[in-house]
Amino acid sequence: MGRTTPSVRMVVDYEIKRLEKMMEYIHDPEIRKVMNEIIASYKELAPVFKAVPPYDYPYAILLSGLIKALKRIDEIEQMVEHKS
Repeated sequence: MGRTTPSVRMVVDYEIKRLEKMMEYIHDPEIRKVMNEIIASYKELAPVFKAVPPYDYPYAILLSGLIKALKRIDEIEQMVEHKS
C-alpha cells in the first residue's frame, strides 16, 4: 500500500532537512551549491514522486539531481553543436 500525500510530504521534508543538516558541515561553496541544486530539482519533481511514491526517498532525491544534471549536459551539448 502506498503512502498518503501528507505522509509523503513529511518523509520528503525529513529527507530534505537531513541534507540541509549535512550541508552545515560542508565548507566548499561548490559542493553546497550542488546540494542546493539537488534539493531544488527534487522539489521541482516532487509532484511526480507524490503521484508514484518511491520506496526509498533519498534515492528519489538523488535521482532528481541526476535527471537535472543530465538535462544540463544535454543542453550544453546542443549549444556546442550549434556553435560548431
